[in-house]
Amino acid sequence: MKNPISHPPLATCYLLLATFLITPQTPKAQEWSEPVTIYSGSINRDLDVVVDTRGHLHAVWAHMVSNNYWWILYSKSTDQGETWSTPYSVGQNNTGWLSSPKIAVDSRDNLFVTYDFDTQSPYQTMVHMRTLDGDTWSQPYVISEGFPGSYYSRLAMDKNDKLYIFWFYYGNNGTICYRTFKDSELGNIIRPWSSNNVFTPRGAIFDDNNLMHFIGDFCNFNNIPDYIPRLYFTKIEDTWSQPSVVCTPYWGVFAMALNRQNQPITSWADRSGPIDSTRDSTLYASFENGEWAAAQCYSNYLAEDIAMIVEKNQTEHIVQSERFGSMKRHLHYRLENGEWSQTTLGEYVSSFIRLLVKTILL
Repeated sequence: MKNPISHPPLATCYLLLATFLITPQTPKAQEWSEPVTIYSGSINRDLDVVVDTRGHLHAVWAHMVSNNYWWILYSKSTDQGETWSTPYSVGQNNTGWLSSPKIAVDSRDNLFVTYDFDTQSPYQTMVHMRTLDGDTWSQPYVISEGFPGSYYSRLAMDKNDKLYIFWFYYGNNGTICYRTFKDSELGNIIRPWSSNNVFTPRGAIFDDNNLMHFIGDFCNFNNIPDYIPRLYFTKIEDTWSQPSVVCTPYWGVFAMALNRQNQPITSWADRSGPIDSTRDSTLYASFENGEWAAAQCYSNYLAEDIAMIVEKNQTEHIVQSERFGSMKRHLHYRLENGEWSQTTLGEYVSSFIRLLVKTILL
């Protein structure tokens, strides 16, 4: 692998990965493995992880070299997260700030990594992408070509290995853009909604019928409320549904998955207002009979990272990092037969640890 990375002599911050061993076919209790340090040194954040068809793990994250100089690093594990390859600098940049990495994988185990390029110049920031076909990295693709001021990509792979790349475009009061990528060809840039309002992509996922489920945040630049409506859409081919309101959170943290009925579930952090943190909580909702059910509060603390997965037996799992005084604690919540259970994975000093746990279904 080219371009091995050495650790710069800065304050240490760790990226941790904990994998949940789900083995419903055996009577053995479900267990968490010990956390594994993927990388340490300086500030590391925005970890994203995918699992390919062979069970190999692929991770990307943003790594601070110095002020306004950040890399996007990639590493893989072929032994369920026990050991990791030497990180590779995806952007190959000697200067500048790269941020907000996302990673996706197709059925042939090709990898797709998007990231924000030139983050230090917000009106010129662009979304870039590189692909990996096993051993060879592609040249960078400029995904948001002609749309300077583009950020925060989100990726969704359909059942035909067509990649959908969403991002937020700052121009014209802000809106969502997307384009597709398949067989090394980029589709046209599409703005599916009016650009008169701010619309930020949160997540998209395809179900077994190749129906896209999409959630984004909506508001108006001229009248930005404390609580921003979060809207849900579906997309069949080129047709988008009318939106339905999922929630109106003040806080932005979000996770999404599909249950075994191909219906979306979501969780999000919520608080009563921008100053009042006495009612911090993390909520959950499911889509039932064509509408979003009333939200359930499963934690009285504000999540700072959330991941979700649904087991084959329909048990739903949520893993999140919560602020707890001067510490962060990482917890596993499980919803089975309508009942929530909770397991504490660990507590860490919040100023030195950032965790985004990905649950891996084995």
